Order: sequence, then structure tokens, then C-alpha cells
Amino acid sequence: MSKDRSEKDILDELRHERIIEHEEQIRREYPRLVEENKKLKARVADLDRSLKACSKELLDVRGAVADMSRELNALRRKLATGQVAVDPPRKFTAGVCRDCHERILWGTTRAGKNIPLQPKSIVGEMIEWNRELEAELTARGIQVRRGYDELGDQVTIAVTETPNPLFARVVYPVHFSSCAARNLSSFGG
Repeated sequence: MSKDRSEKDILDELRHERIIEHEEQIRREYPRLVEENKKLKARVADLDRSLKACSKELLDVRGAVADMSRELNALRRKLATGQVAVDPPRKFTAGVCRDCHERILWGTTRAGKNIPLQPKSIVGEMIEWNRELEAELTARGIQVRRGYDELGDQVTIAVTETPNPLFARVVYPVHFSSCAARNLSSFGG
């Protein structure tokens, strides 16, 4: 045997050293990786429990919204067919317009002033009114109406066929805008 090592032997020795270094690195890193794996599994389990709880809450909320929607639609059907008579809220008093002699409701604003209102209410989704929004909704064919609710707040609504129950409000329009005698007299002179 020769004392001179061949190139193949040197390469084998280097490969063997790299393999040993790699194995030592794995031995050093293995406990840390096992610990990280445990932490990740615990985090995944926590997230899974949270997701299940949120899913259950979401299903409960969806069920409640569906129940409210069915109840609201049933009430709308009853109102449309005249099966239920809706009395005006207690804050309103019945009256007659002195100009056109039609029935009106006298409401009270938050400031305590009396205001004549139409007896027929409108249901729609409450919106924060501005000119741009009104123009956009009107362009889409959605009517925007302003009026007062039973608490005396001035409210703006978008009148849709099926308003979202979370934003739905009952509004009584101001009588001045539809008073036949007042509108005719303003053009006459």
C-alpha cells in the first residue's frame, strides 16, 4: 500500500467529514425543531378551537338574522294585505291640514317644535345623507326620502323593496312637500 492517498480517498474522506458535520448539526437542531413543532401544533389546535367557536357564533347570528328577516317579511305581507292596522306612535297626534284639509300627524322634533307629517309611513334603509349619495342612488333608481321618526329625529332613508333589517327605519315624510293646496298656491302668485 502506498502512503500517498489517492484523489478518490481524499474525496471520500471529505464526504465523510461533511456527513458527520451534517449529522452533528441535525443533532443540535433536532430538539429545537421538535419544540417548535410542538408549539405550532398547539397554536393550530388553539386556532382550530377559535374557528369552531366563531363558526358556531356566526351560525347563531345567521339564524337570528334569518328569523328576523322572516318575521319582517311576514309583517310586511300582513301590512300590505291590511291584516294588521298600524297605529301611529304615541308621540304623534292626528290632525287635519288647514290648507288642503287632508289628514296629517303632528309630530314633535328633537327641538320640541311641532311638525306636520304624512300619516302613511315609509320603510327604508337609513343612510347618512349628502348630495352625491342622493344623486348616485337616484341614478340607480333608488328613491331617497327624508322625514321624521317616532323619536323626532330627522332621518334620511333609501326606499328599497327589501331593506336590510339592521338599517331599516320607519319614517313619516313632512306634509309640506306633498300638500296639494300649498304647492298650488305657491305657483299662483
